[in-house]
Amino acid sequence: MSDSADEYRVLFENNPQPMWVYDPETLSILAVNEAAMRLYGYSRDEFLSMTIEGFHTPGDALRLVELVKSGTDSYRNNLEWRHRRKDGTLIDVLVSAPSIRYGGRPARLVTGVDVTEWRRAERERDQFFNLSADLFCISDLDGHFKRLNPAWEAA
Repeated sequence: MSDSADEYRVLFENNPQPMWVYDPETLSILAVNEAAMRLYGYSRDEFLSMTIEGFHTPGDALRLVELVKSGTDSYRNNLEWRHRRKDGTLIDVLVSAPSIRYGGRPARLVTGVDVTEWRRAERERDQFFNLSADLFCISDLDGHFKRLNPAWEAA
């Protein structure tokens, strides 16, 4: 293996973001890093025996397969998915999956960011904003209203 290949392997393995490589033809996972194994709870052998459908919810798995098989490159950009960890816990993951070459074949390098707590905090903020009897608004720097809570309708 060349020095640059060794360097890339070290960067992949030690990246703090969960990452894996998959074959877009078979959907098989070809490589996985430590951060992904920690987040999802699967061993390397378990990951490598899975397809990318394995940790998606059934509806997302169908959508993902259609997206991958369509050949569109929209999957390379940040898309949010619901993933299932080994223990059954659902998490919200922001995924990027650019095309790469791996082992001389086309592949996708997936990087996932767990946004579960971020989404939970947004839902709590929105619930507070919408249920409050006080008048709340969001405005831009010029003072134009961008969002009013329902209490404004009663005012």
